[in-house]
Amino acid sequence: MIPPRHLNYIVALVVAGSLAPAQADGPAPSRDRAPGYAACCDAPVWSWSGLYLGGHGSLAFTQADWDRVALVEGFGFSDTTWGGGVHLGFQRQWERIVLGAEVSYTWLGADDSIPSVAVPGTTISTRTNDLLLITGKLGYAQDRWLAYAKAGWASAEIDLRSTTGGLTTTSSGREHGWTMGIGIDYAVTNRMLLGVAYDWSFFSLDPRTVGGAQFDGSEDIQNLTARLTFLLGGN
Repeated sequence: MIPPRHLNYIVALVVAGSLAPAQADGPAPSRDRAPGYAACCDAPVWSWSGLYLGGHGSLAFTQADWDRVALVEGFGFSDTTWGGGVHLGFQRQWERIVLGAEVSYTWLGADDSIPSVAVPGTTISTRTNDLLLITGKLGYAQDRWLAYAKAGWASAEIDLRSTTGGLTTTSSGREHGWTMGIGIDYAVTNRMLLGVAYDWSFFSLDPRTVGGAQFDGSEDIQNLTARLTFLLGGN
């Protein structure tokens, strides 16, 4: 006859054995996962891939340096101005890496004037009317956050003016240079994004002739933008 205490051990083992298959067939113990990640793997459910279009408000800092060649007189112009514009782009996501390209146009209207010391009664002025950027993007995505860097081609309409008395002569032209910048976007919904970006653009300006004098110059533009963007495809 089996002693009672041994019988208790046997009953406990039988019960444990009968429960083991049920536990194995049931759901696996849950574990915490970051929002936006599939239960099967680490691939994000949210995708940044697709075409996008948006608008932006801009705060631009311009610095232009023009030199009068004959009289060796330099003019350092600077202005801070508000602006606005639109942007259009396409990007594709591979795991956390996002590659893309973007075109943006910003109206600026930066303007500054400096009186000439070498030619009394003459004022030299410059104006930057707009900024066009065509850039490539490299980003890193973390669910609904995207941080990115960009670089590419820049173009701006830049005027140089000379005013003596009531007579003003103007030289206008589209200048071309390069740009680089950084930015961050957040997906508020599956279609609407909010973001901020910073772009620095540099131009080696073509020689200009105003008021009978030749000028050489350069200009850089620092542009800080707040962006509202809508995804038109993807997700």
